Amino acid sequence: DNPSLDPNQRHFNGADRPVTNNWTFKLLGTYTLPYGLSLSGSYTLQNGEAESRTVSFTPALLINHPAALAQGTTAVVVEPSGAYYRPDIALTNIRLEKKFRGLGMGPGHTVSALVEVYNIQNANTIIGVNTQTGTTVDNTGQTVPTYGRYTQAISPRVARLGVRYTF
Repeated sequence: DNPSLDPNQRHFNGADRPVTNNWTFKLLGTYTLPYGLSLSGSYTLQNGEAESRTVSFTPALLINHPAALAQGTTAVVVEPSGAYYRPDIALTNIRLEKKFRGLGMGPGHTVSALVEVYNIQNANTIIGVNTQTGTTVDNTGQTVPTYGRYTQAISPRVARLGVRYTF
């Protein structure tokens, strides 16, 4: 009976739980091209989020117990934070901008046309995962495990056209 392995202790699920190290790397740059054009981009790489398995205890799971759980259904963290990590996330974004000065708008006034592309490599990195132990029924009627099922991925490549007026 090692108390440090008891998932109900603050060791796993409270203020004293282990802190996981997070890191992010960013590279940003802008290059001025001829004819009032500029090309800028960013590359971001960050580690995946830490996760740990949980188990949900419902009043129905209590066999030969005289009363239901007073607090209702309870989710208990059964592994230390950081037992698993989601995949690292890499994103690349670019922008091409053309500035128009003058045009009778007055001194210091500028109109810019721009094209931005986000997630240029169209990464589909998983950023949300179900950590609940148990089963569920999928859209084909099959009973499948809930733990590890993907719940969210990075948004796909998106292009945006825009106009900016500065004064």
